[in-house]
Amino acid sequence: MRTTRPPKNPTKKWAWILYQLALRGLTFSDIARDLGVTRNAVYRTRHEPRPRMQLAIADRLGIPPCRIWPERYPECLMGCLHDSEQKCAAQ
Repeated sequence: MRTTRPPKNPTKKWAWILYQLALRGLTFSDIARDLGVTRNAVYRTRHEPRPRMQLAIADRLGIPPCRIWPERYPECLMGCLHDSEQKCAAQ
């Protein structure tokens, strides 16, 4: 499934993430269960960097985390923000 680029606005980005997960039949509860953490632990990714949760969300969406949160992955900006689906060197 082709995923469009996430919005830059944080509120719209969060809505986009939820929508993309819903399209795949997934919720934060599903991700939390897979990781053995609470849903709230995954939810906190909205406001603070949480690399493990970010990677889990990005994996479910089929894109590298630096395409969703480029501000949290400055070392990957050049490699991950292109339209190619290459993985981030930092992963």
